Order: sequence, then structure tokens, then C-alpha cells
Amino acid sequence: NGYQNTTISMIMKDVQMSIGTFYIYFNNKIEIYKFLMDEGIQILQQKFEDAVSWPDMTAKEKLEQITRAYYQFYSEHPKYFEIIAFVTLTEEELRERESPISHTIDERNLKILTIVRDILEEGNQSGEFQVKDPWITANILWGWLDGMFALERRNNLHTTKLSLRDLIQQSLHLILSGIENKS
Repeated sequence: NGYQNTTISMIMKDVQMSIGTFYIYFNNKIEIYKFLMDEGIQILQQKFEDAVSWPDMTAKEKLEQITRAYYQFYSEHPKYFEIIAFVTLTEEELRERESPISHTIDERNLKILTIVRDILEEGNQSGEFQVKDPWITANILWGWLDGMFALERRNNLHTTKLSLRDLIQQSLHLILSGIENKS
């Protein structure tokens, strides 16, 4: 039914609970959405942490593994990806940043971006990369991957006859070539 067309009554009927029980745990439908968003982000964060946990990995290998982990998350958890990436809340609902769940989501997102930033800083320190601002670059990489997945979700890749996997591999190669230390 989609977010806008789903009612609390529909949700409670599906999970076989009373509306009164709903209000013990949640204040509104937005909170359920954000809890699901947090759950998905938590899965993604764990995939990122697992991807870079192997000893003796270079920064380049870590970025490659992070990319694979995000692709794996996208492939294995399409509903969570959709909740995270294709937000269907209204602009006003999204602006709410004071609830505990909103703070948790922000913290998890920052943790994921920090993992990427730390890899870029590690690459700078090891001499693998020349990244002027690792924080900005981490955000650019996040936007790039989200954009690749969005192209596929909107079926734009059908028009171009490119596979998502090939497009990600080629664009990652291009990005790594751009940040590689040439000296």
C-alpha cells in the first residue's frame, strides 16, 4: 500500500495486535517507519564493519569491500534499502530531528560515514590516496553509491543496457583512479 496509504489499523490487523497496544510502544506511524529505517541502517552498519574487519587490508581493498557490502545489502534487503533511500515521509515529517529514534538514526548514519572517512584518512597516511578532505569525499562516495542503486531501482539501467554490478565496478575503478596517490 505504500507509506501514505497504510493506516495504523492496517498495520495492527497485519500483526494481530490491538491499536491500544500500538500506542504503548509508538506515538504514530512515523515512529514505526523510523524504527524500520534504523533497523535497516543497523544491518548496513554491521555489513560495513564486517567488511573492513580483516587484518592487513589496504585502504583500497577496504573501499572495495565497503562497496561490495553496500551492494550486498541492497541485493539482500531491498525493502530496507527502499525505506532508507527512497524516503516516503512528507517534508515536515522528515524535519523532525528531536525524537530518540531520529537521534539514533543520525548517529548510525554518522558512524557509517565515519567508517568511510577513516578508510580515506588511512589511505592518505599510508600514501595510497591523495584525498584533500576525507569527510567530503566520504559523503561523495555515499551519494555515488546511492545514485547507482537509484538508477537501477528506477529501471534506468534497462535503457542503457548496463548491469548494476558492471556500472559499480567501472565507476569504483574511476573513483579509485581519481583519489590514488600518483607520486
